[in-house]
Amino acid sequence: MPKRPFPRSSRRPSPVLSDEEMRCLRRSAWLRQGVIVIRPEDIKDDWTRRAVVNEAERLFGPRREGD
Repeated sequence: MPKRPFPRSSRRPSPVLSDEEMRCLRRSAWLRQGVIVIRPEDIKDDWTRRAVVNEAERLFGPRREGD
């Protein structure tokens, strides 16, 4: 079995970010790298939301329940 670079006990949980912090990260990803991160529930138009979800599922597969 390969040796782990860090023991499990040294792992710290990721801090939970506020909605505003997440919005700032999404904005930065778009402006700096052209990466779009959109929560489906933030898309108000039903047709557009369905199109975005369909494309995400085509590229990455369906989401699991509870994720």
